[in-house]
Amino acid sequence: MKVLKNKHNVFFIVIVFLLTIQIAAQKKVNIQSSVPHPIMELDQWQIHTGDLSVDQIFETNSKIKWESESIGQIWREKNQVKWFKKEITLPDSFKRRDVVMDFRVTCGGTIFVDGKEMFKAGTSNGSGILVNNAKAGTSYTIAVKLQNHNGSCSFIQADLTALPHGYAQLFSSKEKLVFNS
Repeated sequence: MKVLKNKHNVFFIVIVFLLTIQIAAQKKVNIQSSVPHPIMELDQWQIHTGDLSVDQIFETNSKIKWESESIGQIWREKNQVKWFKKEITLPDSFKRRDVVMDFRVTCGGTIFVDGKEMFKAGTSNGSGILVNNAKAGTSYTIAVKLQNHNGSCSFIQADLTALPHGYAQLFSSKEKLVFNS
């Protein structure tokens, strides 16, 4: 009976030890907040129909005619070029975060920020980093050039998402990953 009691004590001590290790390990785990990442939906844009140079798009005091339009409109004029332009200012909720741009289009597009080409959006979507470690109140001018090659074109969605600082490095390294099949 004494041997059985000692086995129970040893078993109890081992269980307590394992639970203590588990609890200590959990305290070291950095769990992400359940608060969602701030998102800025970019719906209303200034548009210009017709091809222009990038310099013309970003020129201040330009005489180019721009009209206001919500994204999601479909146009069918083959080979027609449309420029979409929007000025944004990062809100306080984006401070010290990495800001990712995400665009969805039905025809190929090119995204520019402050006159510099950032990335291309294929026939479905494209994403890129706007800024690492953002500063609230910083302003940017974003322009998207779309050309209708296939008879139907639409700019469906444009969002900026503020992710915890450090995500930009992970995001930009995804192209460097190699998968063996």
